[in-house]
Amino acid sequence: MRIHKVTYYFRALIILFLTNSGLSLGADGNIWPVDAKPAITGAFGEFRPGHFHAGMDLKLYGRIGDPCRAVDDGWVSRIKVAPNGYGRALYLKLENGKTAVYAHLDRFCDQLEGIVRNEQEIRKNFAVELFFDSEAAVRFGRGDIVAYAGRSGTRHPHLHFEIRDDRERPLNAWFQGVRIPDDIPPRPVAVAIEPLDAWSTVELDCQPRIFGNLVRRNDGAYGPRDPVGVAGRIGVSVDAYDKTGASENLLAVYSLKMFVNEELRWETRFDRISFAEARLIETERNYRLYRRGKGVFHRLFRCPGNELDICAGDGVMDAGGTDAFPLEIAIVLADAAGNESRIEFTMVPDADPDDDRLVTGEPMIQVNGWGSPARDKLNFELFDNYIRFSGPPGIRGVDIDGNLNLTLLTRPVDGREVAVWVPPITLDRPVKVTAVDRFGRAVESYTVDPILVLPSKPAEVISDDGCVRIKIPAWTVYDTTWMRIVSEPSYIVPGQVEAVYRVEPRDQPVRDRVEIELARGDIPPEDPSWGVYYLDKRSGWTFLGNERDGGFLAAPALSWEIFSLVKDVDLPRVVIKRPREGEQIKAGKMSLEASIFDTTSGVTAEGVTVTIDGDTVPAEYDSPRKRVLYEPWTKLPDGPHRLIIHAVDRVGNETIRTVNFFIQS
Repeated sequence: MRIHKVTYYFRALIILFLTNSGLSLGADGNIWPVDAKPAITGAFGEFRPGHFHAGMDLKLYGRIGDPCRAVDDGWVSRIKVAPNGYGRALYLKLENGKTAVYAHLDRFCDQLEGIVRNEQEIRKNFAVELFFDSEAAVRFGRGDIVAYAGRSGTRHPHLHFEIRDDRERPLNAWFQGVRIPDDIPPRPVAVAIEPLDAWSTVELDCQPRIFGNLVRRNDGAYGPRDPVGVAGRIGVSVDAYDKTGASENLLAVYSLKMFVNEELRWETRFDRISFAEARLIETERNYRLYRRGKGVFHRLFRCPGNELDICAGDGVMDAGGTDAFPLEIAIVLADAAGNESRIEFTMVPDADPDDDRLVTGEPMIQVNGWGSPARDKLNFELFDNYIRFSGPPGIRGVDIDGNLNLTLLTRPVDGREVAVWVPPITLDRPVKVTAVDRFGRAVESYTVDPILVLPSKPAEVISDDGCVRIKIPAWTVYDTTWMRIVSEPSYIVPGQVEAVYRVEPRDQPVRDRVEIELARGDIPPEDPSWGVYYLDKRSGWTFLGNERDGGFLAAPALSWEIFSLVKDVDLPRVVIKRPREGEQIKAGKMSLEASIFDTTSGVTAEGVTVTIDGDTVPAEYDSPRKRVLYEPWTKLPDGPHRLIIHAVDRVGNETIRTVNFFIQS
């Protein structure tokens, strides 16, 4: 007992010493990577568009310049400086063979800053990447200052911290000692229940249904108010978040388990991820619901393309088949500290009437998906290998080319009638789709021309008018998919925005880049001001590229969008804040700050050149904040000097700004 007391008091004295020395400590007495009160603003495995969050974001409370410390003895194996991404990043190889990564830094410690600045001056480029072997590298001891935290490559101050294994795969740093006190369990937000083929239904419809406003029962479990009617192949997805007591930020959960009638059918655990599998986040998260604006849901079933090691099981239920009713579903959500919460609900036969069971939840598609309800009375929705038709009230069914009648599948959804069609894979022609009433009269009719894309084969999808070509390499789509290209003339602004087309299904992910090619006969191929853009709801038309391919303009894309040709004739706007024209500056005090704005195609770091007296200098282009920054590494000589900023946007429009200033001792 005496030994235990001595050990306890000795450990307490060490912690007190470290705390008084300015070191922040985690929950286990480990060194917190940054000198700020331990708190997390982003967790491992969180959703980022197109990739998993590979580290933990540590809170800086809006400050810049807090010291970052070596979490263990190690040596610097790599330094990377870039205008975006991780910004200034330091890679510290630890004695245990793992690597600690510090990203979005404001600057490195003095010794490393000198190495980086010297390399930038030699290369005359802000962006540098340096690699070191163990013998020539700079070494640090546990607790030494290696850098200072900031916001390089991003807008908001925080330290992005990672621990990687010996194969450079990010590990959940919580289990590597970077943790804080946490007694708050995860909180479920919503459950989505999804039919996985044309013959399956949820509440008598072939689309996902979302159950929010989950009720918390007396035993602490959450769930929908009533049993849910289902039939066929069914998948479940969950939207949930976690919190700690140290901050108000909503974080990702660590693990999810699903039990069906007490049998474990699915588990996701965020212990380790691989950068090679980054885009597979669109198979682990429910991409369809995300693109429809319904939230970020974890799938608890294995969809085509999900090859992630963090996921175990199949999770697909055969409701009413091999999985007999009733189906008792239990979902366990856990955070990395071991706090848990549960979701429980029952699935019952979809077709059985039950006066005591209400149809609750929200259908994913209320009236229509991507079309216009005012224009498209008969809506057309692509669901992988089947098509969902939604027609006006009072229709009896839907005819395909007048000889195939699709009977109604559901009760009315927001006053709409629904039918499902699985086109034959041999379909190679347009078909006429007609909604008919109970007297057989046509209510609405139009022609559709879906195009089949198979995962294993390359494909070229071409619009009816030949103005759009989409080149899809083999193994780019995850599942057999029907596609279509729809003209969107309402977006056209003559001479500025032309050739606008919607590519569907926009809620299906792709594994890799596809090539979008657009043409318009009256646009000269040699005119460099035109480019391929996609429509971002937040920022408007967003530039993708403008490579020439015969009479087409081409660009790579990573999702199905509304694409167009947009003309950019606006010059970049360059505002030099300092130095001012004619300013006299004391030696050693000169610094540059300027802003660059471009409204259409945008400016990248490669398009910004800064010279002083004709020599290119390694100025920083802070891409998220659209700023140019530079402080000379060595003092400029006394006398007159000329600063020139040359900004070129992504289609070649350019602006040059010049400032003359004086240096005096």
